[in-house]
Amino acid sequence: MTAPKAPLFFAGGEERPTALQPPGWPMPKGYANGMMADGRILVTGGVVGWDVTGNFPDGFVAQARQTLSNIRAILAQGGAEPHHLVRLTWYVLDIDEYKAEQSKSVNLLLGLVYALLGLAILIALLGIANTLALSVLERTRELGMMRAVGMSRAQLRSSVRWESVIIALQGTLIGLGIGVVFGWALVVALRDEGIDRLAIPWTTLAIVVVLAAVAGVLAAVFPAHRAAKLDILRAIGAE
Repeated sequence: MTAPKAPLFFAGGEERPTALQPPGWPMPKGYANGMMADGRILVTGGVVGWDVTGNFPDGFVAQARQTLSNIRAILAQGGAEPHHLVRLTWYVLDIDEYKAEQSKSVNLLLGLVYALLGLAILIALLGIANTLALSVLERTRELGMMRAVGMSRAQLRSSVRWESVIIALQGTLIGLGIGVVFGWALVVALRDEGIDRLAIPWTTLAIVVVLAAVAGVLAAVFPAHRAAKLDILRAIGAE
């Protein structure tokens, strides 16, 4: 509800208007339930259909009734009554529209996070491939001995691939664990702002783990091929 445009005079010559806070209501953060200045101009802002505990009743009619009750409480706190109302401006969204509106910024942030995650995975693939390539070079004699005692090329390639997968999964699980801890810490820090529930997307995390394993296999393609192509005699004689 807003009043017609008018010069604002503060009561008693004070430098700020009087904030209206009905008894028992929680203190607002970032807004005011109502403000009053000299001349009996009362302006409310941000009045929604929640009760004194911050919970919304079920259904549109119940929420509209609660909103009107809240407006009446603010008016009473300022010494006014409903018939003093000049204008009410309502903004109405159904539950799905409200959730979609609130999710836009979150989805945008998640898109940015997933883009950065993709870039990090690409860098990790290059790092794993480089590490395995150096490992194959440094273990040339060891690999040659393994081939000499009966390990087949396929078994050697599989060994290098499993090494890559283990490295990828180890990094992924550590990163997911740290991410969950930071998410929990963020929820705790923002509990007073209304963010009080931690929702862990287990399906998404499982997909990330599977993709990490696949990425490990892809990163091992060149190192595994190089290890399997080593000449046994030259590898054993390598220093």
